[in-house]
Amino acid sequence: MKKTLVALAALAAVSAFAQSTATLSGVVRFGYQKAPNETTTTKADTGFALTDATFNIGLAEDLGGGLKAAANMTFDQNSAAFPGGAAAVANNAAGNGPSTGSLNRRNTSLSLTGGFGRIGFAQTRSSDLLTQAMVAPSNLEQGLYNTSGIVARGGIDAFSYGIQFDAITAGIALIESNNDGVVNAGRLTTVVSLGYANGPIAAGLAFKNTNGKNGFASPAEKSNTELFATYDLGVAKLGFGFDSKMNAVAGVITAANAAKSAVSLGVSVPLGAATLGLNYAKRGTAKVTEFAANYALSKRTSINASFGNQTASAATGALVAGTGAAGGALLAKQSQYRISMAHSF
Repeated sequence: MKKTLVALAALAAVSAFAQSTATLSGVVRFGYQKAPNETTTTKADTGFALTDATFNIGLAEDLGGGLKAAANMTFDQNSAAFPGGAAAVANNAAGNGPSTGSLNRRNTSLSLTGGFGRIGFAQTRSSDLLTQAMVAPSNLEQGLYNTSGIVARGGIDAFSYGIQFDAITAGIALIESNNDGVVNAGRLTTVVSLGYANGPIAAGLAFKNTNGKNGFASPAEKSNTELFATYDLGVAKLGFGFDSKMNAVAGVITAANAAKSAVSLGVSVPLGAATLGLNYAKRGTAKVTEFAANYALSKRTSINASFGNQTASAATGALVAGTGAAGGALLAKQSQYRISMAHSF
């Protein structure tokens, strides 16, 4: 009888295990680059660099009755959990850069999906639909979020609910800053969104309302609208994005620029194993232009060459103001490039 019970227990354990899956994925990228230095206006970082060393753990479990649970965690060796600004400078000064071998947890999520839709929790970084239109395969150290003065990004904790009707998705999310002290301190944002994806067309629309949280008087309440649309013609993929007026972010987006809407454009052209593309974004005096070429050696290995220019108000920089001798505003005009090889798994 005991042997039978043990056998049944073992069978139940095997069955339960068979309903759960774990996956490991990631990317390693190494290249030669010139990147604007966030701690000084007098020089750029130029040389070889391990630009990406990231892996993601994905977990999924079938709970039965159409109910599924999933979790994801991402780790990397970037110099800071949320690259850019004073946090990156302090992390490098503390010896926590890529060469130390330490790992940073970046994105973590947990979700429950069923006939009712999807409920999700996440600790990650904020994002903007403006970037979804930039379809060229650009890979640069200082992207749209870091030093452009067009959009801002910071660490967030989020609760979301979404439901899908064929090609249409709808959702609502409550997003609060996790007090990174640089971009989003004291912010609470409510997001209502719609998405569409069918064949060559993809589009998204989001309404955001942001105000102070836990007694923070700043930022003042602000609502903005974001949208993007892409169309794949086969011979080329086109993208357009729009972001209305937003809150100014000290040291990142000036009040003058924040009072103006932003637009983004993107085009990518496949030429066999190669893809060529152009990205452009603008808000007020802040502009970003990116040229990119990507060549796929296989489904997982590729070579990429990206070149970019950023133009912004001289007051936009100051990402590391207050950090002593290292502090100072970034250059009003800066260029960068990166030639790299990447392998994903």
